[in-house]
Amino acid sequence: MSTGNNEVKLHMFEGGTLKCHLENIKMNQGIGQEYEIPVPWFIVEHPRGLAVIDGGNAAECATDPRAHWGAICDVYWPEMTPEQACVPAMKAAGFDPADVRYLLQSHLHLDHTGLVPFVHPDVPIYYPEQMEELRAASVAAGYQTWREPPGHPVADGAQVAVGEMQVEFVTVDHDLPGASGFLVRTPDLTLAYTGDHRWHGMHPERTAGFARRTAGADVLIQEAVGLAQLSHSWPDGGRPPAINGLQSGRREPTLDEAELAARFGELLARTEGLVVVNLYPMNRERVQAFGAACARHGRQLLMTPAAARLAGWGGVLVQAERVRRWPARHCVQLGFLELPTLIDLEPPPGSVYVHSNGPPLNEHEPAYAVVKAWAEALGLAFVSLGTSGHSTPDDLARMIRLVRPRLVLPVHSRRPELLPAGDTPWLVPAVGRGYSASELTRAAQSAATAVHTDPQDNPIAP
Repeated sequence: MSTGNNEVKLHMFEGGTLKCHLENIKMNQGIGQEYEIPVPWFIVEHPRGLAVIDGGNAAECATDPRAHWGAICDVYWPEMTPEQACVPAMKAAGFDPADVRYLLQSHLHLDHTGLVPFVHPDVPIYYPEQMEELRAASVAAGYQTWREPPGHPVADGAQVAVGEMQVEFVTVDHDLPGASGFLVRTPDLTLAYTGDHRWHGMHPERTAGFARRTAGADVLIQEAVGLAQLSHSWPDGGRPPAINGLQSGRREPTLDEAELAARFGELLARTEGLVVVNLYPMNRERVQAFGAACARHGRQLLMTPAAARLAGWGGVLVQAERVRRWPARHCVQLGFLELPTLIDLEPPPGSVYVHSNGPPLNEHEPAYAVVKAWAEALGLAFVSLGTSGHSTPDDLARMIRLVRPRLVLPVHSRRPELLPAGDTPWLVPAVGRGYSASELTRAAQSAATAVHTDPQDNPIAP
């Protein structure tokens, strides 16, 4: 497909959705309420070919999600049709996949890397340099499938030429290393893409740095998973009241990663027996923080071999006997599939099981009842201690306020109309429809909010 001129066009696609419960986003608030997260990916169409930003879910998610994602399906169930995978979706939109000239990856989560194994070896894949160690570990552990050659790691602040565009990698904070947003400079306008991000992690200064670096961008593509915190808080789908000139919602406290580690330390201080923890291994900074807390309290954090490889952690659980003899000197990471190891560990009275964002997350997932049954049968107190990897609604408002774009495109949310955009024009991009620079500019100049849900019902079409 050609633009017919030299104007760049932006296309948003959805690689299916992730089915989950609201408490997965709100961290144990909204228990039992079902929620759905669209999985976006993008094509930037330019005269020299196509550039894909992220790759959505893998095609395998349409046929056998659990075989491809494993235990993650206990938290987020990928739901998609074969036609929603990248290659069929491109063809349906009139693109030739052979015209893909570049793939830009914002981070390593599975709902963003689905296209990677299918990209031709000659097509450059650009991804954040800080992601490389985890990428290599995830491939070695069998967690990710990655193309060979793997591509080109890009340093924070570095730029790559994508046709006549310049794409700058700008680090953000997320719940795994090496997450990045992009600042895309085209001949006609500047696009900023946040990627998945948050302000309550170990490095809020990174997300703040993204806001500073992209300030004044014409268009902000805003990841908005955190709008789930509003979608069940206000009746009749209404918008929450404005606060400080921006729409906001019921602000409920969100633990930051430092507070989370401090609470874990407090738990260690009052626990006399064994501590068992279900961590998300790719959140390497939390693993390091929990490991440091263990060391301060006279314990050693031991992880299963596969989890230790993903986490880059040196303490590996090899023999249960040592832990069984000195439970108060240890904290053991066990995922759902490793629960039978508890039998060998023989936790004594006063032991605790800590659920910290490892799957399954909540009591409405079938496997969660199994986890609690194991803990109860072996006499372990059960504690949930985690926090989200996505920005809260108030922090989404903060990003918009700091970037000051002419137009915001909310993505990665089923309720984008709840975006706390204030007076900034916003547009919900229709799936598969191409938006030229001139169309986006007209939308930004419109005084009324334009919401697109159907490509055929398009108020800014020429």
